[in-house]
Amino acid sequence: MRYELECLMQTAIYGPEDTEYTAEDFLALGASAIAQRRRSLICPNDVCRVRASFVSPSSDGRAAHFSAKHKEGCDYTSTPSERFSGDEGRPVDVVRNAGQRIVVELDVGAEVERHSGPDASSRSGDATPRYVVDPAEGGRRNTASHRKLMPLFRDVVRSASYRASNQIVVIPGYPELPVRRFFVPFGRGADNRYDDAVRGWWGEIDWAAVGSKTGQLWIGIGRHYASDFRVLVTQDKVESFLARCGARDPEDLRSGHLLVLGTRKRSAVGAYVRVDSMSETAFRPAAWDPAIE
Repeated sequence: MRYELECLMQTAIYGPEDTEYTAEDFLALGASAIAQRRRSLICPNDVCRVRASFVSPSSDGRAAHFSAKHKEGCDYTSTPSERFSGDEGRPVDVVRNAGQRIVVELDVGAEVERHSGPDASSRSGDATPRYVVDPAEGGRRNTASHRKLMPLFRDVVRSASYRASNQIVVIPGYPELPVRRFFVPFGRGADNRYDDAVRGWWGEIDWAAVGSKTGQLWIGIGRHYASDFRVLVTQDKVESFLARCGARDPEDLRSGHLLVLGTRKRSAVGAYVRVDSMSETAFRPAAWDPAIE
C-alpha cells in the first residue's frame, strides 16, 4: 500500500473507544488523559485508519492538530505545510491549524468551476494559517485557520465531532457563530426560529427537479415535492449550478450532500434558501461519503 506525505487533520479517532475528537477537544482532556490516548489515535477515514499523532500548540503560534501519513487516496490528504512571512520578516514554517476562528475564503471564480475529483479543491492552498493579535489579551498571539469552503464542508459532512465544535466561523456578510450553530441541517431548516436567519444550510438531497413552467430547480429532503425545507436555484443559475456540482442533470444530485450559504426565507410552499452565488455552495456526490455518522 502506498502512503502519501505526512498531512494534518482537525479530527482523529481514539481507537480503543472508537471516539472522535477535534484537536481542540483532545487538548482539553489535559496532560494525563492525552498521554494515555495519544498512542492510540487513527485517521477518521474508514478506508484509511492509519496511526495518527497529536501535536500540541507551540510558542510560534501553531494550534493543536493531528498528523498522519495517510494511505493513497484518503480524502484527508492535504498540503502538509505552508510558509508565510513572520512578524520579523523571516519565513516561518506553520501548519494548518485548528484555531478558534475559521476564516472562510470563498472562491471568486466559482461561477464556472467544475468538480474534478474528491476534495479536489482541498489539495493545495485550501488553508492558509495566519496570526491574529487580540488586543484584549494584551497582544497575545492567537491563530486563525483560513479555509476554502469545500474542504470545510467535507469536515462538516464526515465528522459529528467537528459539527459540535465551538470554533468560530468567519465569513464576510455572515454572523460570526460557532460551527455547531452556523451549519444548520436541512431537517431543522423549517423551524420558525430560523425565519430570515443567515446560516450555512446543509444536508443530504432526496430529490431534485426542474419546474416545467418556471425552469427553476428545486432541491428537497423527504417525500418528493412535499419537503418542509427546500433549496431554490433560479432558472438563470441552473446550468452553472449543475456544472458546479459536476452533474449532468438534477437526478445526479440525489443522495449527495449540499451546502448553501444564505438567508432562509418562507413562502406559500414552505421554508427555502435560494442559491445566489456558486461561490456560496458546496456539493459532495454520494460516492464521496459512502458512510456518514
